[in-house]
Amino acid sequence: MDQIKQLLSTRMMWGIYLGQYCVNALTYFFITWFPVYLVQARGMSILKAGFIAFDVHVNQRATFGDVIQFFLVHARVLIRLMDHF
Repeated sequence: MDQIKQLLSTRMMWGIYLGQYCVNALTYFFITWFPVYLVQARGMSILKAGFIAFDVHVNQRATFGDVIQFFLVHARVLIRLMDHF
């Protein structure tokens, strides 16, 4: 129990937890919901929808992640936020 308490009291670990949650949420969205939407609402073939979902997923993670990282690191928002814990 002491090890879990130590992990939960570390700012760096909270950043890792938050980052992992965001990556998993995006992955779940692009693997499950997005291809189904493209097939049912946009009338694409499942193969084409799969390729588009993969391409958007890879590019979105890179672009969105870079923007958020730039903002958090350079604006020091994350550092100020974690100082409150």
